[in-house]
Amino acid sequence: MELKDLKAKLIDIINNCFGEVSIALSSDEGDILINEHVRMKAASVIKLPILIESFRLYEQGKLDLERIVEINNLQKVAGTGVIHYLTESNSYSFRNLLELMMIVSDNTASNIALNTVGMDGINSLSEQLNCINTKVERNFMDADAVARGVENSTTAYDMLQYLKIVGKSNEIVHDDSRLEMMNILAKQQFTQKLPGYNYLNSGIHFYNKTGELPGFEHDISMIKKDEDVIFIAVLSQGWSDNFSGKMCLAEIGKEMIHYLNSKVKIA
Repeated sequence: MELKDLKAKLIDIINNCFGEVSIALSSDEGDILINEHVRMKAASVIKLPILIESFRLYEQGKLDLERIVEINNLQKVAGTGVIHYLTESNSYSFRNLLELMMIVSDNTASNIALNTVGMDGINSLSEQLNCINTKVERNFMDADAVARGVENSTTAYDMLQYLKIVGKSNEIVHDDSRLEMMNILAKQQFTQKLPGYNYLNSGIHFYNKTGELPGFEHDISMIKKDEDVIFIAVLSQGWSDNFSGKMCLAEIGKEMIHYLNSKVKIA
């Protein structure tokens, strides 16, 4: 399958979905950009910039990843994650909080990380990367802010740039940090969307972060098979039911798998 064939299949999937879908894809053979600059509520995919900014501050000596953080009940928020369900064991290293933020999208851990690195720092990083449509303006599960219309926002194109920070050598973070972040993403527990049709021992590896709100379904992922790598960010909105959105993203992921499996190795 050539890249132009993949694009045609993705367009066909989008045209048969009942939501608004944005795709930003980058591969060695070229890019596929579909509605890539449509700005949407970011939901939990905004946690990837928080992760990157945390490691950037760590490298600058401004953040201790081994610092123990004590969490009290007032800091706990609902939504995704596990911390707010636990009655004991409320002491974690900051590194553990970052892992919980990404692997199970824990909102309590995410708020602590966000408040530690600061919204201004993340927004400054977005400006540095020319991710002009990405803005962090509120904590997770902040109902008062939501009622005032305050939202975190991003685009598929911007999220693609953040994925590349994790997947390619760059001047933002060192390779050691990149590899640790990749290892965290590889442990993702929410795999029903882009990785939905993947199977154990397939040889294809997803390094992804999901996000969702009522009517919104997102997934961003680096996908690897041997030496081949695809970076893809899929954001979607306007779903009357979120299950349909998940299925649409899974179909997109299936085409990523077909594309990687169809590539012929030249000896």
